[in-house]
Amino acid sequence: MNNSDLYSLAASLVAQNRYVEALGIYERLAEDGDVRCDLYVAKLLFDGIGVPQDRLDAMCRFRRVAETGVPDGMFYFASALSVQGEDQEAFKWYQRAAAKYYSPALFRLGNCYLEGIGIEKNKKLGFSCLEEAARSGHVIAMGQLARRYLRGENGIMMLPRGIKLLILAALKAWRHARRDDPFAEDLMI
Repeated sequence: MNNSDLYSLAASLVAQNRYVEALGIYERLAEDGDVRCDLYVAKLLFDGIGVPQDRLDAMCRFRRVAETGVPDGMFYFASALSVQGEDQEAFKWYQRAAAKYYSPALFRLGNCYLEGIGIEKNKKLGFSCLEEAARSGHVIAMGQLARRYLRGENGIMMLPRGIKLLILAALKAWRHARRDDPFAEDLMI
């Protein structure tokens, strides 16, 4: 079996909630240098999804992938850091991933600025990051911006933009929900 076949098999096992078997395959592929699989292993281990939780191993894997410059690796490493309360370090990694226009990182970076997580509050930069994430199609960013605009956080002139974003977010979320893809929710991080 080649690596592509193994990857498909592992994804199939995940869809069947056979995580321990999938983990073994993902680990093998990660050892062969597949950073995407290293991320899957890290995520399973960090959250203890169907396998024993091992946050130390997961953090080492997240960091290794993040340091290669892969945007989703930087994002997941930042998310794990945030879960562990290391908000300032997480902010730096969200910034690095956002610099590569990775929409989930732009979304999280926007929230960091708006809420003052790991950085001093900056409404202008927060809305700018959320707008960039929404423009790239990030559903949750679209919904959050819609809510903030409809509440008047950026003035009454943004109400039409809020209505438009709310409709677009609802349509996009509906399309994702209809997909027969166990990882479709990852597109809306």
